[in-house]
Amino acid sequence: DSHAEIAIAALEAGKHVICEKPLANTVTEAEAMVTVAERAAARGVRSMVAFNYRRVPAVALARRFVEEGRLGELRHVRAQYLQDWIVDPEFPLVWRLQKDKAGSGALGDIGSHIVDTAQYVTGQLLTGVSAITETFVKERPLAEESAGLSAGGGQGTGAVTVDDAALFIGRLSGGGLASFEATRFASGRKNA
Repeated sequence: DSHAEIAIAALEAGKHVICEKPLANTVTEAEAMVTVAERAAARGVRSMVAFNYRRVPAVALARRFVEEGRLGELRHVRAQYLQDWIVDPEFPLVWRLQKDKAGSGALGDIGSHIVDTAQYVTGQLLTGVSAITETFVKERPLAEESAGLSAGGGQGTGAVTVDDAALFIGRLSGGGLASFEATRFASGRKNA
């Protein structure tokens, strides 16, 4: 929830910025960031989003195969990002599960990585989607910091305000179809 303020201040001060997701929690904040980033770029100041999977050697190789035409016409792309860190319903209500702080759930947190990777590898944009999201555990125990308590844990529960899982299909700008799955409820998958 502080990314926009910090990134804008850094860019205005002439500092290069690599920003983690979410860039912003509102469209207005994101648009302000883009405006400041464009002005900063004109002065040679760089900015980017932390889509680190672009630097995985297998991803670079896949991109090269696509660029060289070795895969032929791209008709279908399938991407998934599976985690299990919140399967336990007793896992506390941390900031990542609160929309006002995290901006989004599985869709924005890990789904954004598979969308970016698919677009990066294919060289095409995702032009339209149809999606469904779900929050499986709607209330969680308050974390210590949420309850304002010291050691020993929080008291009571709080509402989870982000999605736990997202499934969506889409079309790529070259006409191909794409399917995506992002979940933090894939038992046995730490970061797959």
